[in-house]
Amino acid sequence: MRKIFAIASATLLALAGCGASASDTEAAETGDTGKAQAPAQGEQTSDANGDEPSVSIPADFRGSWDMRASDSCTPGEPRYVVGENWTSAWDGERNRVVDVRIINANTVELLGEPDPNAPDADQRFGLALNGNGNGMTLFAPQMSSTNFVRCDGESATAARPKQAALNTIPARYRGTWGGEGDHMACARENSGQDMTITANRIVYYGSGRVEISSVRQVSANTIAVEGRYGENGKPTTEPVSHEIELSDDGERLSELFDGMEPFDYNRC
Repeated sequence: MRKIFAIASATLLALAGCGASASDTEAAETGDTGKAQAPAQGEQTSDANGDEPSVSIPADFRGSWDMRASDSCTPGEPRYVVGENWTSAWDGERNRVVDVRIINANTVELLGEPDPNAPDADQRFGLALNGNGNGMTLFAPQMSSTNFVRCDGESATAARPKQAALNTIPARYRGTWGGEGDHMACARENSGQDMTITANRIVYYGSGRVEISSVRQVSANTIAVEGRYGENGKPTTEPVSHEIELSDDGERLSELFDGMEPFDYNRC
């Protein structure tokens, strides 16, 4: 696998030095368009020598990660690592992060130190958690995103106290939902795109259902559910887990599966 991803590893080393939070507009306003602004001397400190860092990547994102594949997290192999204010790709040198912008509970935008060899390079990159914190996507301007799996045990996201455990799916998520963009979805009985959510079950008409065993509140509008899926007429035996995000007005809903595009619905 490492031979296959040799080029990708080199790319990630470059990406790990990219960062976020300073937009092109903000840079233009300061008169230093295209150059990342590092903290003043004395402000930037290193967690490598035990000092208090001047910026801090949220704990949920830190840890050891590997590219998503059949042999992910093989013992002894190098990893993509996120530290308190740095990243490192496959045993490469640490790339300092000089600014952190929180987009939402699962996404951060980072700004890396300027590259002396490419001072005008865009140093922004982002990290987005998925799969209840056990998956992560790295993205950067003009680069393809890369999907990772966590290799260091329980995710910080799963352990957060604010992710309250629930016994059932909250009432505001329940109801019948039609596939977004299909104007007849809610008019058809047993449509292949319709879905019904109850307190402890998700039914996909014409397909199957999920018997819910665990529900956690991830954020104000998002829950993480776990359960077992079974096709129509068959036992529910296949383990599944994903997140469900509700719009502020409660009229739109998205199912978020790790490594897949969201499935969007409108309330019927």
